[in-house]
Amino acid sequence: MPNLQDDPLATFLQYYGEYFDAKEANHALKIWLLAVRCRSQLQKMGEPSKEAETCENIFKAFVTHEQAVQIYHDLYEDSRSYPGSREARPPRPMPFGDR
Repeated sequence: MPNLQDDPLATFLQYYGEYFDAKEANHALKIWLLAVRCRSQLQKMGEPSKEAETCENIFKAFVTHEQAVQIYHDLYEDSRSYPGSREARPPRPMPFGDR
């Protein structure tokens, strides 16, 4: 059994499987964390600026080109949407002196 630390493709596939399960369960924190981990492994497999292309190449044997593009798009968007980030929080109340 290969050491996952030494094989970014195997690690990516493991993380992607967990990411897919988290999406099915609608578990926001796990979705974010696993999307970040997937992107990290994609960057290890090739030039970091070409992670979308690397992802598409992994999936192109299994899905259409459009589906492969969508897989990366979902990973990208989910990796940038930390649950509870400032954008999702309501505005903070003003201090008493500023009313």
